[in-house]
Amino acid sequence: MEDWHEALRIPCVNTSTTISFDSNQNLLWSGSADGHTVSYHDSALRRYTSFRTFTSSPVLQVLTQEKYVISLGNSGVRLNNRRGILKHNYASPAMKSLSCMSFTKDTHEILVGGSEKKLLKINLDTQIITPVKCKGTVTKLTRASQAIAGCKTDGTIDIFDLNSNQIVKTFNSPGGIISDMDAKESILMTCGYSQKKVGFVLDPLINVYDLRAGKSLPPIPFPAGAGFVRLHPKLSTCVIIASQNGQIQILDYANPANVYLHQADLSGQLVGMEVSPSGDFMALLDGSFIQLWNNVNTGSSFLEFANPTEYPAIDLGGPELSLDDPDSSFSSVGLPYYKEELLSSWSDPSFVYNVGMPSNTNFSQDSVTDMKPTGFGGFMGFNKAKLKNTAQKYVSYDKKNGSTVPMFISEKLRSGQVEDLTSLFADDDKNSKNAPKIYWKHDIQYSRFGINDFDFAAYNNTKYSGLEHHSPNAYCNPLLQVYRYSDSFFRFALNYLTHNKLDEKSLLSELGLLFDMLDKAQGQHCQALNFLKTLSQIPQANALGLILDDHKSTTNNKRSLLSEGLLLQSFCRFLMEQIASEGGVRFESIAGCPTTIETKVPSCGTTSSRHSIFYNIELYAPKLFLIQSKPTFLQALQDSFVRTTQTRGWCDKCKKYQTVHSTKIIEKLPITLNIHIPLGKSSQEDAITEIIGLRQPEGEVLMDERFYRNTNWPALSFGLNKGMKVVDAKNVHENGDIYELMGIVIEVGQPESHLVSYVRIDEKTRGSKVKAKNWYLFNDFLVKQVSESEVLNFTHRWKSPVMLVYQKKLDLPPFDVEDWRSRLDTSILYRDHFAAGVRENIQREYTLLTKEEAPKPGTLVAMDAEFVMLQQEETEIISDGTRSLLRPRVLSLARVSVVRGEGALQGIPFIDDFIMMREDTIVDYLTQFSGIEPGDLDPMTSRRSLVTRQTSYKKLWLLLNLGCIFIGHGLANDFRTINIQVPAAQVIDTLDIYFIKSRQRRLSLKFLAWLLLDQNVQTGNHDSIEDARTALFLYNKYQELVREGKFEQTLAHIYSEGKKYNFKPPPVVIPAAVPVPPAAAAPAV
Repeated sequence: MEDWHEALRIPCVNTSTTISFDSNQNLLWSGSADGHTVSYHDSALRRYTSFRTFTSSPVLQVLTQEKYVISLGNSGVRLNNRRGILKHNYASPAMKSLSCMSFTKDTHEILVGGSEKKLLKINLDTQIITPVKCKGTVTKLTRASQAIAGCKTDGTIDIFDLNSNQIVKTFNSPGGIISDMDAKESILMTCGYSQKKVGFVLDPLINVYDLRAGKSLPPIPFPAGAGFVRLHPKLSTCVIIASQNGQIQILDYANPANVYLHQADLSGQLVGMEVSPSGDFMALLDGSFIQLWNNVNTGSSFLEFANPTEYPAIDLGGPELSLDDPDSSFSSVGLPYYKEELLSSWSDPSFVYNVGMPSNTNFSQDSVTDMKPTGFGGFMGFNKAKLKNTAQKYVSYDKKNGSTVPMFISEKLRSGQVEDLTSLFADDDKNSKNAPKIYWKHDIQYSRFGINDFDFAAYNNTKYSGLEHHSPNAYCNPLLQVYRYSDSFFRFALNYLTHNKLDEKSLLSELGLLFDMLDKAQGQHCQALNFLKTLSQIPQANALGLILDDHKSTTNNKRSLLSEGLLLQSFCRFLMEQIASEGGVRFESIAGCPTTIETKVPSCGTTSSRHSIFYNIELYAPKLFLIQSKPTFLQALQDSFVRTTQTRGWCDKCKKYQTVHSTKIIEKLPITLNIHIPLGKSSQEDAITEIIGLRQPEGEVLMDERFYRNTNWPALSFGLNKGMKVVDAKNVHENGDIYELMGIVIEVGQPESHLVSYVRIDEKTRGSKVKAKNWYLFNDFLVKQVSESEVLNFTHRWKSPVMLVYQKKLDLPPFDVEDWRSRLDTSILYRDHFAAGVRENIQREYTLLTKEEAPKPGTLVAMDAEFVMLQQEETEIISDGTRSLLRPRVLSLARVSVVRGEGALQGIPFIDDFIMMREDTIVDYLTQFSGIEPGDLDPMTSRRSLVTRQTSYKKLWLLLNLGCIFIGHGLANDFRTINIQVPAAQVIDTLDIYFIKSRQRRLSLKFLAWLLLDQNVQTGNHDSIEDARTALFLYNKYQELVREGKFEQTLAHIYSEGKKYNFKPPPVVIPAAVPVPPAAAAPAV
């Protein structure tokens, strides 16, 4: 400590008032009397930045954090980055004659004091200003380990607890006015003035306090009069004391005899003193000069681990090139600045010609196979379908090699372009062995606006909705689409919804809800998210290997190694069994095939018989080389009704394993018939199945693909006569049944293997009572009408059948929606149904509906939902720095609140459900935006009204089907995450009401409430009841403005005011809580 000396002295730009070392970078900051903030870099004190912070106030104090430099003035606080750019300005009527500030628990919150008899706590992230009660005017603030010390004009020192914001201790200083103080851990030191006969003079003592024990310690003498005191940041008992005339004393207060004295050469009185975070530098300020002191053995850094300081890039200029050097590249010389278009970029369309592409030199695989080899190569016959050396039609490289993705909606609005959607899926090479583009697996692209910017309409211009595929296990989508348009399945699933099945995981309920959503969507894209999530939570499905992760593979899933076709067939069998167990015997007539199974042991003649129900038939066709002629589809179907297989089994009579013959005899066909195609496997898949133990059962024959490789397969219809005789539909008897093909699931092989489905939909045409039978292709969210000939054409190698679905021809009346709605069980709306039974001591913030308030068509309700995050977003940054969103974050419903929109109890909530989560892993509660705290969704710790996801969803679904109109702000995002489809006629969104399309800016609920309703909402964490009620009041305000004819004028005023305030309300000053006088307190019970 004896080696401290002055290392450098620089003049101040203006009269400096304060100095401060940066806590993150190697910088020294100073503030001036004219409002400038200046920074100096490293121990050489090179000028780094200088910017104007205040126009009519000196800079009183400077604090630094990771992102910002915080400057204090007389009437405000400003946040700038280290380059001087203003980030935020805190100014309010409560900020008068400010004098000090300090960080609280961390560097994201500060406490500001001044002449007002209160402190202001400012959250630098949320911009919320909260008052803290204080007695008297605070002149100095400093932070200790667990508290903040504030000194006042009368010399007393208040200790504030950081958790309760209460004064926990007050010390009375022996002197009068405190000039400086500092704290470290639990030690606080102060110095100041005392009242003498000649006036106020500096005390010759440093007062020491132990904050942990709450008592004073022996003072430290300093005869020259202490004006400044700083505790050393590294040495635990070292303190640096300085007088106003420059005398510096460095001592160990645990051993007062160890003292070192120094004298600074000042041009005036000492104004400020600071010690660097490394403890190796000390800065002195005398108003005109800044002195930098250091130790002989110290380095040049103010911090031990400083972040790099940003400097502007230096333009080194271009390289010098010689005109005589033939190797010189003039393209390396940069272009000068120009305002007009260069000639090299001239692109007049009248001078651009498409001259075609080079002749096609790509040969098909069949041609290469037929090539006749010669000594140097080979030759083959020319395809005479077109002339030799014919130039191909011009196709740009980007279009030829790029994916089939339409422009984003925002790009179309910004550029004004009209995209040619017909050419988007056009196939340039008709002879390609790959599937046409409409059969490709298409990916959803995400812009910075998320999924709402993706143009789904480019993939579907029909009234039938597709399903998104970015959810795990979306391989089920094609089969779900087929069953949606099966009349018997649709009626059975929707009728099941008339009962409340809330406690168990019901696939049938989720299937009915999905069918209802697809029906209401009318061509809008949907998600099977709830159905697939329920499927993944059923242990039997996981045990059967039906559950895939995001990358379509699982560590314990044997079946995932096989094709998606085999996986879908297994899923179909499981789904039918699951629906049968939930729906009862009524489902057997819809999809069940009563079957007799006869077994016989040839060695001993033992026979047995049993009855069972199967929900699918496996189409049988023998190997073609074993028979003389290829069977027809109807012959193969007839042979499938009676199947004999040979296996090894235990014989009770012989008391050993014997060869057993099993014969399955189908006795009756259901309304909806599922036919599975025995899929052939590649040699690689055969090896896999042998390794993992999934060998083909003996006697089961895989279908030869030549059986269906023709242009008219399968049969569009067939008849079933008495005795289970399959005939052509034209030859069916009077009492026979006719089955019509209504769905096919196919596996597309190239360029990427996946599943799609054809579905036949009966549509009424205008002016005709006859229904047209049209075929549609469902490729996830792509839906296109296709011809019947295309559906039945299986000559393409990329197209293989997986499942056929036939439906019995029945003359049924149309589904009566009104009768169905009248049978809905709505009791769940009038009672609680908690996830863990009756819960005691819950925080109930709602009043249940009564029968007198029963919702009816047109009833207004306001709602809002809160969500938690289950998975972070996935992004990709390529080499040029472009950042693209691969998959958005995954959110899950955590809370939903619904309030009454009319009546005597308008604004009172009747639903406030917190969703129980046991099986999901929450990565972020998003508390600041959702208001959900850790433990709120756990039934073991929560005091909230916890319900299952199925219960909360069923309530909203009932309100939807009862005809309620939902009011809210940004409901589209809420409905999408909840996964419910609400028709536009039943939605009133204040986000769309208070919106001018030409401004291209949406207004927040918080800003609208402040400007129109004079209410400050979302001041802390979000609350869904408050948000729903605010949206309701905004709608009422809209109706009032429309009645008065002032809405357009008011909307223009809102946008005008929004520009002034950056579309954000001013920071909220929350009034301090007023203590209740003892006399007014409630009497004890």
